[in-house]
Amino acid sequence: MKKLILLFAALSLLSCSDDDSDNRKEDKYYVDEITITSDNNATQILDFSYNDKQQIVNISTPGISITIGYEDNRIKTITGSSYDYSFTYNGDKLTDIKQGDTSNDVVYDSSQNKYTFSGGMEITLDEYGDILNMNGNEFSYDISKKGSIASLTTQNNFLLSVLLNLPGLLSSHAITKMGSIDVVNEYNSNGYVSKITLPDGQLYKTAAYTYIKL
Repeated sequence: MKKLILLFAALSLLSCSDDDSDNRKEDKYYVDEITITSDNNATQILDFSYNDKQQIVNISTPGISITIGYEDNRIKTITGSSYDYSFTYNGDKLTDIKQGDTSNDVVYDSSQNKYTFSGGMEITLDEYGDILNMNGNEFSYDISKKGSIASLTTQNNFLLSVLLNLPGLLSSHAITKMGSIDVVNEYNSNGYVSKITLPDGQLYKTAAYTYIKL
């Protein structure tokens, strides 16, 4: 792993103390492709593109291309194919989702870090912005391991998983359980999840990740 090279001045009769920080900088990697395999071994590849702020601006698969727009580092729009969403915020908290010409109010409960959407859908997030509960289905994570979007600094990334129907594929930390489904993870040499396997294959069988350094 690349490290910043630090230069220390040699001072006469003085030496650096043991608690001096070496200020090492860790390289960050961003998901480039996700290859999803279903139970019948059919595959689907999702490709990700980024802007110069390391924000996801496009997710595509054959026949489908989704564009993501931002405002103040928050997801502002998701458009393309059959998608036409725009989002309104109060500070960094979501207050409204507009789909086409239809607005849908969103209520935020700060005591539980929970959003309630028009129609009754409820989503509770953890302190890192990953989904803990969605309509009664619980999600668990290993917070010592990096998920596929661990390097993103953008806010409200859970909207990508929910609105693009990508359950468990995009999270800051490695997901270990989705509802009643246990997830088996593999990791690459940089500590990011490289493959997840769902033993029962109900949603999909496997998802394999490749990354790029930006």
